[in-house]
Amino acid sequence: MTESGRVADAGDAAELYNYVTELGTFRIVARRDVGVALWLDDSWLGTYPSAGEAATDVWDGSTGHRGWDRSHKRRDAPRTLRDWTAVADEIG
Repeated sequence: MTESGRVADAGDAAELYNYVTELGTFRIVARRDVGVALWLDDSWLGTYPSAGEAATDVWDGSTGHRGWDRSHKRRDAPRTLRDWTAVADEIG
């Protein structure tokens, strides 16, 4: 995905996990060039070395998204990737 929210090339990016909230859908997207990227709907939140670290920031409320990070509802977020929806295998 690009920072505009579009998949740049099916060979370059693949959604691995998503987690649906009242605020929107978090997506963890694998990118060959950056590791994984965390998105909330069309908003790019950052890049991470692993999907697990991105999921931890969602659970911690340290995504950089003000609405999510300040929300008391984030306590309902999954603590680990096991409770996220797996969408695809990692790109290789």
